[in-house]
Parts: sequence; structure tokens; C-alpha cells
Amino acid sequence: MVEKSCSPQAEPIWKLVFDLFKKVGNEFVEIVHVSFKAEAPVEIQGVETIAADGVPRKSARVFRNKVFPIAKGLEKRQPTAEEKVALRGGMSEAAVTAVEV
Repeated sequence: MVEKSCSPQAEPIWKLVFDLFKKVGNEFVEIVHVSFKAEAPVEIQGVETIAADGVPRKSARVFRNKVFPIAKGLEKRQPTAEEKVALRGGMSEAAVTAVEV
């Protein structure tokens, strides 16, 4: 998911959100929420591209190979410092990859 908000100075703030759900009975329950705030210009451009055009195949691979495995392991616990760095790196790479398509 892409979120856009505004800073107090009316500057856009772009975020990529990765939510992982698990089916429990007949319902899907959110088990992990990862929010990435784009900061570098290329990250911002990548998130804007994803918002406009959807997730490109290369970015989807980054989510699948670098974000999902870590997120899946976080059910019922907080991430370690290393996992936070890896998640941020994966989300950043997914955004940047969207520009490189």
C-alpha cells in the first residue's frame, strides 16, 4: 500500500506499507505491519511511481525475497535492530527498483 500525507510545511510525505495477514478460522488477521517513509529523492520518486502505476515486477521480487521472509518471522515479536535495518533496506530497494524499470 502507498500512503501520502503532508508535513507541517506542506511538503508531501510518501510511505510504502507492507502488511502481512494470516488466515485464522474464516478471517484474515494482520500479523505484521511494516511502514517505510521515503526520504531520498529516488525513494520518493519510486513510491510515487508505485502509487501511479502499481508495483512493477522487479519491485515485487524485492518484496517477496527481501521483505516477506523477515516480516513472516516477526509474528508475535518485535524486530531486532538488524531486522529493522534489513526491512528498511528491502523497502528502500523496492522503491528505488520501481524507478529503474
